[in-house]
Amino acid sequence: MSQVQRRQFLIAAVTLLTAPLGAEAQRAEKVYRIGILVAGTPPSRSTSSPILEAVSEDLRALGWRPGSNVIFEPRYAGGRGEEFRNLAVDLVHQNVDAIIAIGTSAALAAKEVTKTIPIVFFLVADPVESGLVISLARPGGNLTGESWMSRDLSAKRLQLLREVVPAVVRVAVLLDPTNPGQVAMYNKSEEVAQLFGITLKRIDLRKAADVDSALATVLQHRAQALEVFPLPLAGPSTVAFGPSGVVIEEIIAFALKKRLPTIMQLAPYVQAGGLMFYGPVLRDSYRRTAAYVDKILRGAKPAELPVEEPTRFELVINLKTAKALGVTIPPFLLLRADRVIE
Repeated sequence: MSQVQRRQFLIAAVTLLTAPLGAEAQRAEKVYRIGILVAGTPPSRSTSSPILEAVSEDLRALGWRPGSNVIFEPRYAGGRGEEFRNLAVDLVHQNVDAIIAIGTSAALAAKEVTKTIPIVFFLVADPVESGLVISLARPGGNLTGESWMSRDLSAKRLQLLREVVPAVVRVAVLLDPTNPGQVAMYNKSEEVAQLFGITLKRIDLRKAADVDSALATVLQHRAQALEVFPLPLAGPSTVAFGPSGVVIEEIIAFALKKRLPTIMQLAPYVQAGGLMFYGPVLRDSYRRTAAYVDKILRGAKPAELPVEEPTRFELVINLKTAKALGVTIPPFLLLRADRVIE
């Protein structure tokens, strides 16, 4: 065999041996696993999680194949904030590639148990004040996401109440005291309320069993209106943002019976029978969350991705509830509404 023939034979042999390995390498595509920390309870078999559906849709638009090269690992705290740390530890042991943390408590728990796995948060009131990031522009660690804190939002909600009920001076506020973000937002709301001549009454709601006593406190305060923060014990609607949960339905039934106008901090609460919602467009938050995950899976570092703030807000009014309460919504307010439920 000549030298030329020998060289050709060796090239052919190497090509033959390496071709299957190359094909196998192409088939062995990296599969990314994304953990999700959710405060509420899992959706029932007959329903699905809107957040999973929305983020999946947005990731698909960015070139990913959810269920194939991106797998979600949701973990539900069932309304018990103390469970977040255990759930976060579990996700770390599962060696997920990133974690989506919904709410301040979830984000803090995730930060406590890992300094290396990227964490994307949203529905967080003030990520700087809560210690999640160093600054919005330069997060500086393994967390980034979206901030929902805004003094203007508190002022706008109180203004809306005044436009619907001009004589309102006492407003009860139902919140989750285990969520430091909600406590911080309430404190800022209290400062704003003074400018409107409104007195706020903070009423803590830790568990479903506290609902009756919390609503009794609303009556003791002689509240003329009710503001409801996101309540993780209220079922899937709270963070999965699907059908309303039992607790929120009890609160809405109480408000209707006592003819108390309600301003909600989640749009689904208005769909369930609350009077009004004003706040960030939730769909935009899902889209931003997917964009962060996309960038991180492609190699970006959370420390280099600035925390964003909402740019679009919506006003949702339930006209059916207004009629049941005997409240007249001013025509100019209906014209400003982005959605009117009749």
